[in-house]
Order: sequence, then structure tokens, then C-alpha cells
Amino acid sequence: MAKNWWMQSIVVLLMACILLPAQAWGPKTELTMVSNAGHLLSKSTNLPMQQLDAELRQGAMISKGMLQELYPTMDVDPIRAIEAEMYLLRKIRGDAVDGYFAYRLGALGKLITKTTTPLNATEPGYQAMYLADVENNIQDVQLNVGPRKTVDPMPYFQALVRGTNQNNDSILREYKDGVGFQGVAHSLLSQDASRSVAAVADVWYTIFSGGSVTGGISQEQLREYVINALEFYVGRGQGKEVDAAAQRYASVVSSSPDMQISIGDHLFRGGFFERAIGYYEAVIALDPARQDVAKKIAEYYMQQGGKALEEERLEAAVEAYATALEAHPLHPLAESERLHAVKLIMERDERQEMNRMALAQAEEYESLATEEAQNRHYAESFVLLRQAREAYSLVSNEFPMEHQKSVKGMHTVRDRMTEMKDQLVANAQQFSGTGFGQDAQQLARTYAREFDEQTLKAILENAYTLELKALERTLQDSLRIQ
Repeated sequence: MAKNWWMQSIVVLLMACILLPAQAWGPKTELTMVSNAGHLLSKSTNLPMQQLDAELRQGAMISKGMLQELYPTMDVDPIRAIEAEMYLLRKIRGDAVDGYFAYRLGALGKLITKTTTPLNATEPGYQAMYLADVENNIQDVQLNVGPRKTVDPMPYFQALVRGTNQNNDSILREYKDGVGFQGVAHSLLSQDASRSVAAVADVWYTIFSGGSVTGGISQEQLREYVINALEFYVGRGQGKEVDAAAQRYASVVSSSPDMQISIGDHLFRGGFFERAIGYYEAVIALDPARQDVAKKIAEYYMQQGGKALEEERLEAAVEAYATALEAHPLHPLAESERLHAVKLIMERDERQEMNRMALAQAEEYESLATEEAQNRHYAESFVLLRQAREAYSLVSNEFPMEHQKSVKGMHTVRDRMTEMKDQLVANAQQFSGTGFGQDAQQLARTYAREFDEQTLKAILENAYTLELKALERTLQDSLRIQ
């Protein structure tokens, strides 16, 4: 067992010396400490830290690179970085704790735990071994944390760091001797973890209660905070949350064109295009010479115009291209695209007018067909109905209202033609006279399959011939009787 432990230790030590810089508590340890600090603060104040636990944990889990973006001096002077963040959060906080504020508290908590990690600035290989052991044992640690207090960050953390590192030599010696975590390190873990948790909770308590934290915060620092906050809310994808945050921060810091552009860029990348354009337009209102911003506005409306064109919303496309041209009069494509959309509208309107003329013609044919049928001019009525059908067929499906009317008209004409055909077949006897009804009906049925102008004329002509023959026989019979 001892041999295996030494082999593992040598491997970890060599890799750490090659790859690892000085580290701090592991991610699980840091998360546990920050979350516990939130619970402590909730118990000692009326702040809803437990409801914001997700944001606290999110801040505590950010990468080292993101942490360095927030606190650029953290590696050189971590205490000053903590102090500066305390001033900033003290200045920015309002009556309620929002999600981003909690996120920043979590990130600050992460920085504090790094500053209060034992074995800092010692041999990185052994420190890595110690931190890995803490990660595996942190869930079993019993915390012993006293009441909250306000702190003056510089003397508070100077004393805290001294207490954190006072047992480094003993812990390091036992790791080198093969005792590892089971000696001093294990016995002090509860004390060391409690110290870090208490430090996080005390700093947060100081931010909310005021205490001795007094520091000058520049407008640029406040603007950077607001920009980061809105980026945070954009990342959550909730438009109402973005709007509420923007309104809340409006009273915190005076805006600047560059700040509005940055916020607009974050909103645009997050898909909140209209909100982003609102920020860009506000910049142009203050400084019309900002061509870089004018181009952003124009390109957005050019994209909107192209999308509207694809969806055949031609008026919307014209409006979008016109807005792009207004924002950036020298845009190379805005005017040509606008004219193209206008041309498409004119062509569409011409097609729609042709459809409407076809409908009007079809309805006129239907009306005339009705008059002819009422006068028992069935052949003429049928021809007019066929012409109405052909006129209806000229209406395309491009325009829903006109197309719906044409479909309805086609059904009406078809039904009327069928009705007329059935009536002619059923009443064929009245065209042929007594005794010849069956012949006329058979003739009508024969022609009824393809009932049009010529077949209807044929029915009437044959019926007329049969009627003449019947009249001739009647006359001949009358002459014979005489």
C-alpha cells in the first residue's frame, strides 16, 4: 500500500510541477463553501440568498479565465481585487438583490476562497495532492462559523491569510513523509473550510450592511458592470428580464454611446434584434456621425428586407429597405433592392387585377346565363355557363380571396350545368310531342355525356324535327278523314 501511495504521489507531483500553476480549493470545495455562505447570510439577515442559490453557484463555478476578466489584478494583489469588488457591489446594490448581483457575489466568493486556501505559494505538486484530497472529503466536513461581522477588507484579509498559511509547513512535511492527508491536513480541514466560508459570508454581509466600505467608483466601472449584467440577462434568453434590468440600471449610471453600442451588440448576438436596434438608434440620435452604428442598423434592415422578400411580404420588404437607406444613405444595395421590391409589387398588383377582371367576367356570364335560362333559351344559357367556367379557371391561387371566389364560382357553374342537363333529359318529352317522348329522352341521354353548346343544339334540332313529323302525320290523317 505504501509503495503504491508513493508511486501515485510521484506521478501527481511530476505532472503538477510540469503543468500546474499555484491553485486554490477545488471546484466542488469552492461551490460548497459559497453555497454555505449563502445559507449563513440568509439566517443572519432577511436577504433571500437561498432563492438566489442558483445564481450564487453559477458565479462560483465560472472559469479562471472569466474570473480574471472580472478581477484583472487577482493574481498580483487578490486582496485589492476583493476590496475593489466590495466597493463596486456596495455602490451598485439597490433595495433588492437581482440575479446578476447574486452571480457577482458568487464570483467574489470564489475569489475569496482562492485567497484563503492553505498551501498557496507552496510546491504546486504537493498542493495539487492536498486539494484533490480535500475535494474527496469536503462533503463530510462540519463547519464551525461564528456570527457575521462587517470587515475592513485590507487588514481583515491580511490577518486571514496569515492564519490560513500558519500550518503550511506541517501539512507539506506530512505529504513529503508519506502521511498525506490523514495527519494535520485532515484534522485542520474543518477549521480551514470554516475560515473560508466565514470570510465569504462576512464580505457579503459588509456589502449589504455598509460597514467601513467606502471607496470611489468611477462611471466607467459602473458602465462595465451594467454591460456585463445585461450580457448575463441576454444569455438567459428572457426578454422581460433584459428590459427590467435595463430599466433598473438606468438610474445607476449615466449612459455613453460606447456603452449603448456594447449593450446593443450583446442584445443583437443574443437574438434581441429590435432591442439592439433601439440602442443603436439612440446612439445615432446623440451622434449622427457614427457611421459604424449606422451600418449596423442598415445591415439589420437589409436582412429583414431579404427575409420579407423570401416570404413574399413585399410591402414589408420595401419598408425595410427604405429604413436601411434612411439609416445609411450610401449603402451600396439598399436602393436597388428597394426598387426591385417595388417592381415586384407592381407586377403582383397587375396579376391580381387580371384575376379580379376574370372574376368579374365570370360573374357577368353567370348573370346572363340566368336570364337566358329564364327565357327558356337553354342552349344560349349553357354556352354562357361554359364561358363563366373558363373565366373562373383563369384565376390563379396566388391571391387567396380571389382564388376562393373562383373555386366557389366553379362549383356553382358546375352544379347549374348539371341541373340544366338533368332537366333537359327529364323534360325532353315536351320538345317532341305526344308519342315521341321516349325517342327524345333517349336522344338527350345520348348527348348528355358531353353536354355543351353543340349537343344542346342537336337535342333541340332533333326535337324540333320530331315535332314537325308529328304535325305532318296529324295533317295527313285529317285530310284522309275529309
